[in-house]
Amino acid sequence: MLGLSFTEILIILTLALLLFGADELPKVARQIGKGLRDIRRAGDDLKSTLEREMVKLEEEPVKPAAPAAAELPAAADAPASGADDPAAARAAARFAAAGHELPTEPEVKPVQPAGEAPPDPEPKA
Repeated sequence: MLGLSFTEILIILTLALLLFGADELPKVARQIGKGLRDIRRAGDDLKSTLEREMVKLEEEPVKPAAPAAAELPAAADAPASGADDPAAARAAARFAAAGHELPTEPEVKPVQPAGEAPPDPEPKA
């Protein structure tokens, strides 16, 4: 039992009796038992949930794979810099295959750093 000898178990039980007293020891033991039972129940629930999910995954039909890159249509609205940036060309092809438009780049507006005064307008002469 957890590598404890009979003498060690007897010493632990004697210390528990001295610490908690004869009146409180049954209550403490009952609470420990309830806690261990709740932990075991939660572990069993988790195990059964995982097993059910694994069965669901095994029963699901295999979905067909996505078309290979060679089968994707060339994007008509792909940027001219696609040759310079292969990742952009692949992204454009994916968007075109999905029937979506390429996102446009948002306008970048300069932001004033906190604590700095706005720049003075040009001095008038």
